[in-house]
Amino acid sequence: RYHIKRTSASASPQTFASLVHDRMTECVYPNGIASFDQHSEPEKWTTVPILKEGRKALEQLSKEKGLGYDSQDIDYYMR
Repeated sequence: RYHIKRTSASASPQTFASLVHDRMTECVYPNGIASFDQHSEPEKWTTVPILKEGRKALEQLSKEKGLGYDSQDIDYYMR
């Protein structure tokens, strides 16, 4: 964890974060963290009908959940 302090009015924590921050594994908290409690309910389990619909089911899942599966991902899961 890092706490970034501005050294001047022109210094931007967002600019710094864009240089050193990995958006896939890290989060930026501009106002700090007050608690590590989860404030949302996890999604309910769902069934993906791969045996019935095949690759179309994975393509739809990727689109709905924003998973970003490409054809290589879907090929891998379908083998």
